Amino acid sequence: MAKRTSQPDDTDTYQLYDQLDRLEELLEDMAALNVQSNIEAEARIAELNARIDALEDTSGE
Repeated sequence: MAKRTSQPDDTDTYQLYDQLDRLEELLEDMAALNVQSNIEAEARIAELNARIDALEDTSGE
């Protein structure tokens, strides 16, 4: 009896392409923002939040 080969499901293939696309976009965005790691991204987020808070504090006076 011949073995049945399992064919990848279209949904599985779509999900893989979606993940691939998202990761490629993430790398492009990181390069454009000059961010090399999660640690750098988190530091930039904290810095931007602090700057926004400072601007909002001064604009509300």
